[in-house]
This record gives sequence, C-alpha cells and structure tokens, in this order.
Amino acid sequence: MVVPLLNRLLKRLAILGWCLAAKSALALNPDGQLASYHHATWTARDGIPGSIWTMAQTPDGWLWLGTNFGLYRFDGTSFERYTAPAGARLLGDNIRSLLALENGDLLIGYEYGGLTVRHRDGTLAHLTGDKLRSDLRGINQIARDPDGSLWLATASKLHRYANGKLLRYGPEQGFTGLRAGSIVVDGTQVWVSDLYDVFLLDRASNRFQKIGKAGLRGRGGILMSPNGQIWFETYYGESLVRLSDTANKPRPPLSTAHESHGAAMFDRHGSLWQVGPLQGVSLLAGAQSLAGISERDFSDKFDQPWQLSSLSTTGLLEDRLGNIWISTMAGLERLRHSRLQAVRGIPGIEPYSVANDVDGNTWAATPNAPGLWRLPGDGGPAVHESEEPYGAVATARDGALLLATKRFLERRDHGKTTLVAFPEGPDGQPRDWIATRIIDDGERIWVYLNTLGLLALTDGRWVPATQFGIEAGPTAIVPGRKGQLWLGYGDGRVVSFDNGRQQTYATELGAVIGLRADAQEVIAGGERGLAVLQSGRFQQLTASNPDVLRFATGMAVTVDGDRWFNAGKGVVHVRLADWRYALASPAAPLRYELIDSSDGYVGQTATMSRLPSIGQGPQGSLLFMTSVGLLRLPSNEFQKVHPAPFVEILRLRHHGQDEQSRPGLKLPPGTDNFSIAYTALELGRPQHVRFQYQLDGIDSDWQDAAERRVAYYTNIAPGNYLFRVRAAVDNGPWSDGKAEMAFTVLPTLTQTLWFRAACVLTLLILLWRLYIYRMRVVTRRLEERFVVRTKERERIARTLHDTIIQSMQAVILRLHVIGLNLPVESKARHDIDHTLEQAEKALVEGRDEVQGLRDGKQVDLGSALEEIGRSAGRTYCQAQLRVDIEGEPRSLTDGLAHEILAIASEAITNACRHAAADGVTAQVIYAKHCFTLAVRDDGRGIPPMILHAGGKEGHWGMAGMRERAQRVGGTLRIESGAGSTAVTLQVPARAAYKRNRRLWRG
Repeated sequence: MVVPLLNRLLKRLAILGWCLAAKSALALNPDGQLASYHHATWTARDGIPGSIWTMAQTPDGWLWLGTNFGLYRFDGTSFERYTAPAGARLLGDNIRSLLALENGDLLIGYEYGGLTVRHRDGTLAHLTGDKLRSDLRGINQIARDPDGSLWLATASKLHRYANGKLLRYGPEQGFTGLRAGSIVVDGTQVWVSDLYDVFLLDRASNRFQKIGKAGLRGRGGILMSPNGQIWFETYYGESLVRLSDTANKPRPPLSTAHESHGAAMFDRHGSLWQVGPLQGVSLLAGAQSLAGISERDFSDKFDQPWQLSSLSTTGLLEDRLGNIWISTMAGLERLRHSRLQAVRGIPGIEPYSVANDVDGNTWAATPNAPGLWRLPGDGGPAVHESEEPYGAVATARDGALLLATKRFLERRDHGKTTLVAFPEGPDGQPRDWIATRIIDDGERIWVYLNTLGLLALTDGRWVPATQFGIEAGPTAIVPGRKGQLWLGYGDGRVVSFDNGRQQTYATELGAVIGLRADAQEVIAGGERGLAVLQSGRFQQLTASNPDVLRFATGMAVTVDGDRWFNAGKGVVHVRLADWRYALASPAAPLRYELIDSSDGYVGQTATMSRLPSIGQGPQGSLLFMTSVGLLRLPSNEFQKVHPAPFVEILRLRHHGQDEQSRPGLKLPPGTDNFSIAYTALELGRPQHVRFQYQLDGIDSDWQDAAERRVAYYTNIAPGNYLFRVRAAVDNGPWSDGKAEMAFTVLPTLTQTLWFRAACVLTLLILLWRLYIYRMRVVTRRLEERFVVRTKERERIARTLHDTIIQSMQAVILRLHVIGLNLPVESKARHDIDHTLEQAEKALVEGRDEVQGLRDGKQVDLGSALEEIGRSAGRTYCQAQLRVDIEGEPRSLTDGLAHEILAIASEAITNACRHAAADGVTAQVIYAKHCFTLAVRDDGRGIPPMILHAGGKEGHWGMAGMRERAQRVGGTLRIESGAGSTAVTLQVPARAAYKRNRRLWRG
C-alpha cells in the first residue's frame, strides 16, 4: 500500500515540477530563436582584461578584441595579450576600432589617435605619423574602399586614407554631419551617417549627397542586410528604416566577421540583432523581409542581469562559422545555434516512448504524466492530443500504432481502433496498470506492466514471459527478426529468444541497458561501453575517451548507414566508414562525433526505464530521450561535417624562455627539454578539437594528443628538427599539417662533432701508446728469456762436451782397439767397424748440437730432413724419403727448427720402424699466417686403439711430439687409416717466424 501511494506522490510532484518549469520557461520565451542557441560567457576570471570596445576575426580564425587595456586575441579556449615583434610596438593600449581584411591583415584604430596595420606575417606598420595622429582621435569605424583606400570615422571628422595621404571630408565635400558615426561600403557606393543624417558619395564629383533625415533623437547608424539593402537605425534601435531602392548587390558572405557592429547587425540568415547600453541583446528573426522595424517588434531578448555578463553591451559580430559574439562592459558572450532542439510543449521528465503511424504522425507518451502528444514536422511545440493517461506507444510491424492505457492495449490502423484488455487483478476485477513498453516481434505483442513484468499476447490472452522460459528482470529488450527477442540483464548477459529457442552470450559491459538488433548486426550497450556481436561473441569497442561509449541506452541507424547512440556524454555519431573500420579493427579507437551540451544536449541519457532512448521523429529527424524530456535532431544536421580548423604553433618554451617560430631559430647549447604550445582556431566547439603532432627525428608517426595543446619533449640530442601539428573537430577531416616549426638545438662543447673526433683521436693515440708500451715490455721479457735460454744452452753444451761426448770418445777408442785385435775378414770385425761409423757420426752430430746450443745458428730443414730419412732407412727399412719445400723459406724463431726436426725424426722413424712403409714424404710449407710440417707414409697405419689412446702404453713418442708442438705454440694432428698415416704440425706465424725488433722500439 505504501509503494503505490509513494508512486502517486512522485508522479504528482513530477507534474507540478513540469508546470513550474513551463512557467519559468515562458519568462525566457522558449518559442523564441534565442532558446535555440547555446550560450557561453567569459569574464575577468577567464582572462578578459576589461571592457571590450571592438572585435574582428581574421581569415586564420583568430578573434581579435580591442579593449582599453590593449589588444587581445582569442582561440576559443584562452585569451592572449598581443605582443608586438621585437623592435616594434603598438601606438597605444586603448583600442577603439578593428577591421580584418581578407588578405589576413588587421587594421587597428586607437582612442587617442593613430592607425596601424598588423600584417599576416606578424609585422607592424604605422600608416600615420605623429603629425596626423591628432586628426585621428577616437576612430569609431574603419571601412575599406574597393580601390584600396580606407574610410575612417572619427569622433568629429570623416577621413579617407589613400596613397599614404590623409584626406579630410567636410562641408566642402558635401559632408555636413556633426560627426562621422558609421560607414558602409556597398560595392562602389559609400554610405556615411552622423547622428541624424545619411550621406551617399557621388564618385564622379567626389562629393557626398544627403539622402535625408533618419530621426531627431540621434545616435543612429547604418547597416546592411544580407540581400544588400541599406538600413538606418535610430537611437540605439528605437526604430530601423529601410532606405528604398538601395539594394545594390548581396552583402559579401563573411563581411560580418571583418568588424563588430556597435548597435545592430543582420546575421547571414537575415535576422536582426541589437545591443546597447543597459539593453542586453535582442533578436528579431527574418527582419530583412520587413518594411520597417520598431523596438516593439523585438520580443526575443536577454535583458536580465543573470543572463549576460553585463547588460551594457558594446558590440556584435558574426564569425566565419556563424557564431554570434556579443561584447559587454564586463565580458564576452557567444551564442551558437544548437544542433539539438528541445521538443517544446511536453513535460520535462522521463521516460518517453515515441512511435510513428501510417499517416506520418509522430506520437509521444510517458507513464509519468497523463496525455498523448503529437509532434509536428516543422519543429514547433508538441500538440497535446489527449488527456487519457497513455503509458507507452509503439509502431507495429505492419505500421499500425500501438498505445497502452491503464487498462487496454489500443491498436490504431487507418482510422480503425481495436482494444485488448489487460489482465484482471488478483480479485478477478479489472484494475489499472502502468505500461512502460510495447514490443511487436512479428509473432506476438509483448507489454511490460508494473508488478506483472513482461507479458505476451498469445491467442487473445496474456501469458507471462516466464512461461516461455524467459528469465524475469531484463534491463533491456528489443525485437530482432520475426519471432525473436533480444534481452539484456544486469550481470552482463545478452539472451536471444528466437521462437522458443534461447542462446546466452557473455559480455564485459556490466549491466546491459541498451540493445539494437537487425538482420546484419546486434549491438549491446552497457555501463562499461559498447559491444558488437561478431563470430558468436560480443566484441567490445574502444575509443580515445572510453567514457563516451558508456551508458548507451539508445541506438539507431539512419538511411545513410551512420550509427547514432544516446550515451552518457551525449549523442555519439559514427559515420558508416568509421563504423566498418572499427568492426574490422576492434583494437583501433572508434572515430566519432560527440554532440554534447555545447550542441544543445540537456540532461542525461534516459536510464530509469527499459525503453530505447532513440526514436524516429517527424520528417526523418531523430528523437533522443533524456532525463529532462525529448530532444530533436533534424535530418539536415545528420551529415554536418565541420571543416578542419586552422592550426597555429604559438611558442616553444625552454629554460623559462619563450621562442616564436622564425627562420633560423636556434636553441642554446644544453637545451634537451622543451615544450611546444599550439592551438586550433575553432571558436564554436573548441572542446571538440583533437590534435596530433610529430617531431621529425624523434617521433616515427603522428602522436595523438587528444585535446591537449602542448607537446613535451625530454632528453633531446643536438640537431635539426621539424615540428608539425594538425587538428580535426571530432571525426571531421584533419587539417593540412602545414603548421610547422623548424629549429636547431645547438650542441654543447662536449656534444660538438670536432670534440668527439678529438676524443676518438686521443683515444686511438692512447691505445697506440699502450700498444707500443706493451710491445716493449713483451720484447724486454723475451730478450730476458732469450738470455736465460742462451746461458742454459751454453751450460748444457759444456755438460755434453765434458761428460757424454768425452765418454763417447773413450768408448769409440776402446771399440777401435778391440777391432784391431780381430781378424779383418771376420763378421765381428765387420760389425764393430759399422758400429764405430755410427758412433763417430753420432759424435759429430753431438758436437754439432753443442755448437748449435752455443751460437743458435739456423738449420737447413731440407737437408736435415733428408739426412734423417737416410739414417732411418739404413737402420730400419729401405723406405724412400721425399722432401717438398713450399713458399719462401723464412728465419724461424730460436729453437723451433730443433723441435721441428725432433718431431719429424720421430714421425719418419715410426714410419720406417713400425709401419714398414715403402715411401715417406716430408712437406714443409712457409705460409703467410702459419708454418706447416706434414709427414705422410704409405705403411700399414696406426691401430685405432693406440691412436685413440694417444700412444702405446710404455712408449712416449706420440706424447713427446704433442708436447713439443705445444711448447712452440703450435698444434699437432695425427691421422691414420689403412695404408696411410699423416702427422701434421702447424705453428702460427707470430710464433714461427722471426720479426724485425725495430718496429717495437718505436
């Protein structure tokens, strides 16, 4: 009992709130044109320096503001005081008038006299010297003649500046006005007004003619409407008089951006705007089609203190994109036409359901307010067609209109109405229900009723959805193909109910609060984003700002294939090409256009019900349900592409110092950290501008900066760099990327090329000296070792001579005596003589060895090897030895020849003694990189077991050869097979050959 009572109380409070809101809205004239504009205000806390007297927009997009504290410019986000280039300055700070020219120049007039032009490249030129400044005090307006001359309206005179000369126009030239108030140049015609009269220049006589009086109270001004008609305004808009037969040709389309208008202005649509002291701002739509205008015709106004920064408004300007700018004594106002328009005439509550009938009417209903509303196609207020409490409306598959009252489901089709009663209450009596949703899946009608949940109309009776196996409590429901429902749940599940068959899909969206399904795709929106059914699973999409895709409760596809979502940040518009790219590359950020509060989006997307929050409106428009009612987007706003903004690099900041872009810009040595500020000249939707930048040599590709307008770089090496930046508005085209800044980071002393070369050269010299020092140390050690070895050899030679050789000489003499005592022909005598020959030969060899140990003379390897072969052949076998010498013989290091001959003797002896070889070859190779000795025979080879063991047990020949090879720094390789054996010694050149010692002594 408490819950129904609470619901009724809340409903009555909502209706009361709507009535109060409607009453308040009437005070703001919701039917007026000003209600369709988005209003933004900037005051001193935003950087406005003081009262703004004049405004102008140059073709690059800068909005220039003339104040009594200097010249400022505005890019849509921040105000910047103009600083003249080095060596130049303005003539004063109290700026009275501005005029922007199409070539990019800006003309500046001063309160205390003078005229300056700021050229597009930033340079300044003063058109009047000090002598003429006194004649140009208080320049109210500057106008440019087609011949290039300038017309100047001052506080007391009318002047013309041509060819460097200043000409005054007074009574002699037909201008009899008390002062020059305003000027309009209409092609070849020049119109001038003073406080009371209008004058027209006769080109032939160069004289002005009075057209007539325009009022007695003064304070008048001239203005031109878009169709070229000349109007005269009297006393701050008390009345406007259209001068007959004055339309020469249409007004240039961008002329309203060249200068601000101090009292009134026709915008590009022919609507008239008025400002003035304590008047605020007034708007009269379609004014150019009227014959005359009086102050009473203006009913659309901002004239309350809380509506503007100040009611003392000083100027009007329509910029190049159609935004209206209003200057005041305390700030700056911008009025921009909102793309979204609130549907008027309905309660500002939620939820709403909308539907279209076969006659093309669009209907809206809400369970929280009684009635049924028809939305007209012209965008006017909704028509309250019925007081009956309709809770929901929907369009049937056959085009009929379905409506839910408290007790019936109503069907309207071509003037025929059919009623189906809702279920009775628990007591069997009819009762009132609150219907919030109607769905036609082509097989049955589904209705969501309070307390009963989801019901299906089957064979004329209402059946709970749970009897079909559908789980209760869905958070979103939409129809699919015939007989199919898609349902979302709070745990992230999406369920397909297809003619009795169910399939469940998991998502990571949190609660699923929005669905859309057709034959091509299924889209799910949830608390955490947006996902699309692909290959049997929901693939979640990403965006540069993920919050944009959250809480999408409504989804629609327009005839051009574009996707529209009503989400937590506003309306998200995705073009067909961008949507297809996102489906093909889900990891890539989705490109989108956001239509938010700056475009008229009010409230939040409707999340309090299970209703889709996007519907089809009249004349192809889209309707968006929010927490405060319905918003309408006309079809002509669908494909609105915002042009790429002009991008400008403002400054490079390093070490607390700002640098402007200029040719040959050089940053001081040690500048490795800096920032570069840039901006885009988008005055209407600056918060929707996205930036990308690239520093050649550092960034391999464009860097996405989102909305950030500063690029930071650290640890930058010296060198030449080129910084580029580009911008786009939402998913619009990128700018051409010509905003560039080239600069050079100078190196410090330690970073210069010559310093690095000097360091490398110094290092090389140091390494060379270390190498020389090392060679000297090694040479000294080798010499010391050579002396030790020489002394050792001399000691061994003495020992051999005093012991072994002497003893052997004694043995020979003894054998000789014995042999003399034996018969000459006896075998014993023959053996002793042979033995004596060998002994004497050995004695000679021993003496030669002793002599070699003493003087270290070089050995002829070829002869020595041949002698070893002959001796082995006589003793062990009759093998033939062939010696081959390859290369130019070189001097071998001390002791190496003896080691070589020892290894060769062992190898040749083994071939004759153990292998029974018939032929032995000794090959000596003097190569550049190594010395090689190879002994090969054709004997029976070495048994594998002995070869693998490295020698026969108890025998040391093979081991001795390896030790000798190792001792001289070489390698020994023994290879043997059936019928052959090869012993190869290789010694590197550095260890084999003698070198010239003078190289190491420097």
